[in-house]
Amino acid sequence: MAEYFNLSRETFSMHGGGEEKPHGKIMWGVETELGDGTKFYENGRHVLKTGETSLEVVGRNLKVNTNSENPFNPAKIIKAKRGDILLQAQSGSIILDAEQVVIKASGSKKDKTGNIFLGANVSVQVKAPDIQIKGTKTAITGTHSISLIGKNYMDTVSGFINSSCATDLYSGSLFTQLVNMQKTLSNVFGV
Repeated sequence: MAEYFNLSRETFSMHGGGEEKPHGKIMWGVETELGDGTKFYENGRHVLKTGETSLEVVGRNLKVNTNSENPFNPAKIIKAKRGDILLQAQSGSIILDAEQVVIKASGSKKDKTGNIFLGANVSVQVKAPDIQIKGTKTAITGTHSISLIGKNYMDTVSGFINSSCATDLYSGSLFTQLVNMQKTLSNVFGV
C-alpha cells in the first residue's frame, strides 16, 4: 500500500514506506531535491523540514471579535493532548508580539498547582508605566543587593514591619538600643 504513494519528479518526490531514524517507518512524505519537505510516520509523528524560513499565514478571513466578555478569537491553535510543547531557538531569539500576551499556568485538573518559572543567565527586565506584583506570600530576595527607589514618593504599609541589619544585630545601633531599653526598663520598673 505504501508504494501507492511513490512518485518521483525532477524537483520533488512523494513516497511511502521505508525507515528513517530516529522517527520510524514513513507512511507518507513529500520531499524536494534540496531535502525540504514533510513526512508522516507510522508511530504518529510528523516532521516538517525546511532549509530557510517557514511561514504560516492564518486568520485572513477571520472576523474581528468585538465581544468584550469573551475576547478569545483564535486564528491558530497548537494543542498537546499529552506531553510538553518546546519552542527552541538554538542560536536566536523567541519573540512574542501581540496586542496582549497572557501567560497562565493552570496546573493539573487534580491539584491545580500551576507554576511559572522565568530564568536568565544575566538579567530579567520588566518595563511598563504600571507594574503590580500581588501574592498571598511575596518574597524578594537579593543574594547580593536590593535597591528600592521611589524618585518622587514611596509607601511602606504593613500591620507589622520587622526590619533588621546584620551589622545592627552584632555591633550597631539596634543592638545598642535594645540593651539601653532593657536598662531603662530595669531602672524604671525594676524589671
